[in-house]
Amino acid sequence: MDGISLHLLAYLFDPEEPALLTERELVRDDRVPRARAMVGKLRELGVPVTWEQVARIAGDGSVGRPHVAEALVELGVVPDVSGAFTPEWLADGGRAHVGKHELDPVEAIRLVKAAGGVTVFAHPSPSSAAGCSRRPRSPGSPRPVSTASRWTTWTTTRRPGRGCAGSPRSWAC
Repeated sequence: MDGISLHLLAYLFDPEEPALLTERELVRDDRVPRARAMVGKLRELGVPVTWEQVARIAGDGSVGRPHVAEALVELGVVPDVSGAFTPEWLADGGRAHVGKHELDPVEAIRLVKAAGGVTVFAHPSPSSAAGCSRRPRSPGSPRPVSTASRWTTWTTTRRPGRGCAGSPRSWAC
């Protein structure tokens, strides 16, 4: 959503609802091919990382970029995990970055609601943005989610060195 990653938590939904189940499977099933593709890109760049190494690091958990980053640390390519999340390596748009399956937040909320659930944005402050401004929903505009309090949306602006003063701690949707 405008370059900001939103993490949506869903509660009390029917896990067998077909449309939501399909999307959940797409997100889950995308993780391994994505990580394998990152390993492939790293190998093309001359990094001797292997899929077996990344899978070992992930263990029984869901494999992802942090595991690929830990492999880069093990190999001495970067000094620490944060050193792997740069344009040089795994950062969004980086040389070894591979995009993931993402669902539009409004569509995700619609699917959860259709499955009888409720949603909450996990940490809505767009910390990756240079700054943000809060603006109320325009009268008469479609309301993509329901809230207990007034609906606000975040837009990114250029305010170097400033965060989002007054940002809400959570949004119940």
